[in-house]
Amino acid sequence: MRADDVRGRSYAPRGRTPVVRVCQTRIKLSLITAVTNQGKLRWMVVDGAVNGPTFIRFLERLIREARGKVFLIVDRLKAHRARLVRDWLAAHSSEIEVHYLWLCYRILAQAC
Repeated sequence: MRADDVRGRSYAPRGRTPVVRVCQTRIKLSLITAVTNQGKLRWMVVDGAVNGPTFIRFLERLIREARGKVFLIVDRLKAHRARLVRDWLAAHSSEIEVHYLWLCYRILAQAC
């Protein structure tokens, strides 16, 4: 999510130049989301980029709110593959299991 300059059409009375106000500061937020098998959305807004410790915080929230073991499919974002995250996942293997999206594609391709 970003909040920065977005130019487009504007309105002004006839004969006056339209003035578009520009936000000079740029705000960078990241959004981590997950959808449960019941269609419920779990999300967390992060100030800045997602890194290993932030992703672990999100995973802790997921397993705390889950009734059983969490099976999570993620992409190949660097934070998802960080050593810190892999170590944390190994220590919590009874509560959460992570599968990488590229591996799922490979398994499906072999099955076809």
